[in-house]
Amino acid sequence: MSIDFSNINLTVMDISVNSSPDIFINTSGVSFTKRVLEDMNYPAYVQFCFDMDHRYFAVKVCRSCDAKAYPMVKQGSKPGNTICISNKNLKYVLTA
Repeated sequence: MSIDFSNINLTVMDISVNSSPDIFINTSGVSFTKRVLEDMNYPAYVQFCFDMDHRYFAVKVCRSCDAKAYPMVKQGSKPGNTICISNKNLKYVLTA
């Protein structure tokens, strides 16, 4: 059986254009996709925020001198596709 490709109109997809910002939370830790880091403008420091009553989790960009600042991206560098944080305290709160 042969396929007549003249009837097929294939378009090359650009899968990087509409990629969504995703944060993955699992027992290994928290992973931030490149799109999240781009949207946050590659923050040097962040704070992890929780509302335990409603089970809300947020990441807030901050300065190094702010309370409980966590280093995220080294200044002047842009990481690969993801950053994974496997801090045991963060994992405990998110998976509890």
